[in-house]
Amino acid sequence: MKSWFYGLCVRGDGAQVLLEIICGMMKRKFCFRGSRMCRYIISRTVFKPLRSAVMVLGTITLHCMEFSMAVRLMTAAWLALTLVGCTTNTPPKPISPMPEAEYAQLVMAQTTAGVGSISGKLYFTDRRGRVIQGNNSNMLMWPATPYTEKRQQADWAGIRLPDRMDPRIDQLTRRTFSNNSGEFRFDAVPAGAYFIWSYVDMNSIVRRVVVQEGQQTTVFLTND
Repeated sequence: MKSWFYGLCVRGDGAQVLLEIICGMMKRKFCFRGSRMCRYIISRTVFKPLRSAVMVLGTITLHCMEFSMAVRLMTAAWLALTLVGCTTNTPPKPISPMPEAEYAQLVMAQTTAGVGSISGKLYFTDRRGRVIQGNNSNMLMWPATPYTEKRQQADWAGIRLPDRMDPRIDQLTRRTFSNNSGEFRFDAVPAGAYFIWSYVDMNSIVRRVVVQEGQQTTVFLTND
């Protein structure tokens, strides 16, 4: 189809065929002996400009056909890649529950009153640069264990896990409220790593904090 169109329009074969037909018809109708002269006159006055116009239009049309074919190939490739991505995008697997030994160790550590503390301030900076204080906000603190670390890393990555948090973590979670200035404090905290969570203006904020034995740890709980 493409080669036929190229010969007919781009090379001007169509105009040449049409010239031969008209010259033959004139020769039969008018008994015009000077067919060569007829061919020359018609070719110069009519078919030469016509052939040039047909060649230009044929070239443009051919390029349009090639561009359309390229667009179709790109669309097919994009659809194929999309289908491959959909088939290979496996849903996230649930995280294994916290081992009993790990839970028993955490319970023992929490029953022993620590001498460390965590204090800080809660605020949120919006897109306009406006600072919103976390006044009278609910504050949660739970131990950072291999189990909770995996869940928190998935949350920071935007991965929605199919299972919920181990309910035993709730027994190890401490709670408090920030004051009117967004300041908060956890006392008698044993040494170790913890996650502190709260929200400001419907925005959830989580930070990982490490507490040293007998030391006060200061943290700014913010999205900066």
